[in-house]
Amino acid sequence: MTDAPHNRGRLTLAFLAIGALIVVLGNFASAAGAAGPDPYSMQAEALFSPAGTDLTLSLEGPVRPAVLEKVQVNARPDADGPVTRNFFDVASPGGVATLRLTGQARGGLLEIRVHVKDGPQHNVEASTIVLRRPDLTVTGIDVPADVVRTHAFDVTVGVAEEGGDVGAAARVELFDGVTRIASSDVAVGAGGTTETSFRVVLAAPGDHTLQAVVSDSKPAEWDVKPNARESKVYVNRYAENGVVSTDHSLATEIGAAVLRHGGNAFDAAAAVQFALNVVQPHFSGIGGGSNIVVRDGETGEVFSIDARETAPAATTANTYKAFPAPVRPNGFAVGVPGTLRAVQYLLDRWGTITLADAIEPSLTLAEDGFAVGDHLALEIPRALQLGILQPETQQIFLKADGSSLSKGDLLEQPDLAKTFRLIARDGVAAFYDGEIAQAIVEAQRRARTPGGEGKMTLADLHGYTIDVKRPLSLPYKGYDVYSAGPSTDGGLVVLEALGLMREFLADPRNAAYPWGFATRNSLHVFIEAMRLALADRDFWVGDDRYTNVPTRGLLNRDYLRARSSQINGETVMCLSAVKPGNPLPHDQPPAEAVADGDPEATGHTTHFSIIDRWGNAVVMTSTVRDAFGTGITVPGYGFVLNDSLGLFNPTPRASASDPGANDAAGGKRPMGNVAPTLILRGDEPFAGTGTFGSGFIPSAVLNVVLNLIEYDLPLQQAVDAPRLWTQVATGATQLNLGFDQLITPLRAMGHVSAQFGGCAENVNRTPLPPRNPQPNVGSVGSFGVDLDTFELAGGADVSRFPDASTVVVERN
Repeated sequence: MTDAPHNRGRLTLAFLAIGALIVVLGNFASAAGAAGPDPYSMQAEALFSPAGTDLTLSLEGPVRPAVLEKVQVNARPDADGPVTRNFFDVASPGGVATLRLTGQARGGLLEIRVHVKDGPQHNVEASTIVLRRPDLTVTGIDVPADVVRTHAFDVTVGVAEEGGDVGAAARVELFDGVTRIASSDVAVGAGGTTETSFRVVLAAPGDHTLQAVVSDSKPAEWDVKPNARESKVYVNRYAENGVVSTDHSLATEIGAAVLRHGGNAFDAAAAVQFALNVVQPHFSGIGGGSNIVVRDGETGEVFSIDARETAPAATTANTYKAFPAPVRPNGFAVGVPGTLRAVQYLLDRWGTITLADAIEPSLTLAEDGFAVGDHLALEIPRALQLGILQPETQQIFLKADGSSLSKGDLLEQPDLAKTFRLIARDGVAAFYDGEIAQAIVEAQRRARTPGGEGKMTLADLHGYTIDVKRPLSLPYKGYDVYSAGPSTDGGLVVLEALGLMREFLADPRNAAYPWGFATRNSLHVFIEAMRLALADRDFWVGDDRYTNVPTRGLLNRDYLRARSSQINGETVMCLSAVKPGNPLPHDQPPAEAVADGDPEATGHTTHFSIIDRWGNAVVMTSTVRDAFGTGITVPGYGFVLNDSLGLFNPTPRASASDPGANDAAGGKRPMGNVAPTLILRGDEPFAGTGTFGSGFIPSAVLNVVLNLIEYDLPLQQAVDAPRLWTQVATGATQLNLGFDQLITPLRAMGHVSAQFGGCAENVNRTPLPPRNPQPNVGSVGSFGVDLDTFELAGGADVSRFPDASTVVVERN
């Protein structure tokens, strides 16, 4: 029933085509025949072309003769009389004969007599006018201006008959390069035009050449040379031009503006990083370090960039030994900053704008000022209470009466604007070699406690380099999850915990284990997998330039399978059972066992995720470690210095059995926690995410990764969903609102301390305000790609972090 209208429409088109041919071929003359009721009749058609005139005779009768005994053609080219030609024994298979005539003119009259013998003799007569053959051409290809891969679009092809005498039926074929992708039959009247449309889907993004070709003309054409036309079409990779998701709306808008004006994700990342230095100076900036995972949209390659801070060359394992005060407020906590080198690398290798271009919006923002956001307003009084803010830092973030800036207050940073001008003019050399470098060295010599002076020199700044390498990766349910490797431990913990959960679920013994989002079982296995991964982190991870970190072994499937067998689906692992495993048999090349510490890490970081229209992706986590870092602002230059070297083991642990993987050393990066994470399916970006949150970063990121690829949640829902977060192998875990109902069942499995009858540490609900002003950890700014429609999405963690924002950049 549903096909009837469609079929009826197709029949109507066929009849119209036949009708058109009857009109345009109406020069066929009726048979004259012999006197009386002769059973034979004949139609004649004479079509003229540069090669000559083809006369076609079609006979009907009792017998269709295979040979015409005689054909007489009388041509009347002028008034002087006819010109007669005779043809004998003309082949006429099926009763159709074709003669090639010469010397004929368009519009001339031909009179034809044919002798047919099927016993008696028959003389059959007809006449026709010599007409020009049809001449078809493709007049145009109409293609939409905005095409997205896998999205159907219409291509309209115009066809004209330019001879003006005879119409034709023909076939129009549409090619993508050399591949035919569609075809259609058309009929066009003498001197007329017609159009045909194709519904087209192109899967490959990039430049395409569509070619329309008209062929198989009936009658055959005068000239087939101009029967094709090309049209260029650019097939967009995505339905939108990109996503920018950051921890502050002003930074997000600056990054989005770069994409709107034709910049790529690397350009936008550079601009965003400078903007965050202005609007979140307590989180990150050029005085700190970064870890970045990027995807090159042109090659599909994925890289990890380690631009975390390094210890000055004069640092030794004993630099922090038995220090009587916290490392943080002292200059020797300042690592050589790496963020600016990383930004320059992004622009040099992949960018399309200059460093000065990337800085310009933020220079204006620093000079003109902006309204203080929620988080900065929250952190200023905390830092003031801790007594870490140096005088220059207080001048920036306190009012004239000594009180903290409040949300909505205007914050102007002229010294930071000056620094940006110097970098825009002189490049990163202004920072690592010029006057700013000298100012950094002087500033980090400050100490709140004797002996805490910084050891950084101009040579340390000049010699700073980033590390570019392949990221860590793990396959999971058809996806490939990439994250940064050591010197940060966050990516390794995310991937190992994810792999442990994968192997637990793949174990035949757990085939009937009830599973799902926000269930007791899924949270239990999450916690246990994190505990095992954190125990391995505490034992194995450090700066892999200084110690062997068996990353391949820790992520090896056999190792993960054996280690996941320790997870019991119904009871918790007791503290004594959570020990590091031995991945060395699975790691190549083999290495000696090493031990590592578990430095306390609390701090503030910022993360942003960007994807552009070409499939370039940047997931970047930047930090000065704690809020306001050391509290030291470089006088006259307006940026704070990190306190990342406080992540080293305060007391060296190296011994005959322990190489002290996280002991301090000159040029070494302390172990961090960040986990910028990129998820691909096949060669396609699927999602990018990351967060701030110090030691809780891996668990916060793992929540989102699982929500996306295990529980199939839409991106924003995956970001908004309740989370559990943990940072130690003891199992101490906080649950967000929304998981409250699972606390009692989890505690019944043993997720509670021994004093309450358990054998691990407590699972608790996150304290609510006012007891905890920030009841949630992290701000997992993310982008996502729908790999069926190739539509882009952004996920901003605004319910946990009001300053955060995301923009999906529409195509202009």
